[in-house]
Amino acid sequence: MDPELRRYLQQSSLDQQAIRHVQSMLPDGAELDRWLEQAAADYANNEFIFLVIAAIAAGREIHARHLAKGAAILDSAGVLPEIAMKMTGGRA
Repeated sequence: MDPELRRYLQQSSLDQQAIRHVQSMLPDGAELDRWLEQAAADYANNEFIFLVIAAIAAGREIHARHLAKGAAILDSAGVLPEIAMKMTGGRA
């Protein structure tokens, strides 16, 4: 992940302005997928939540396989049901 974006995610509050900023920095699908996978594997809660919400708000597809490691992160933020319903795909 871009180091500047990582610092931003670690220091920002989850609000509309921050989400719009993150949306402007999202990479293409394959790279975004790698970022999500790494954030979930590292238990980087803020990073994972920001990336997922920004991507979904931007109309990007997020594969449901990220729930294998990210469900606990989303649940701790109280957004698991809303986010899980917007993810795509079945088993990977």
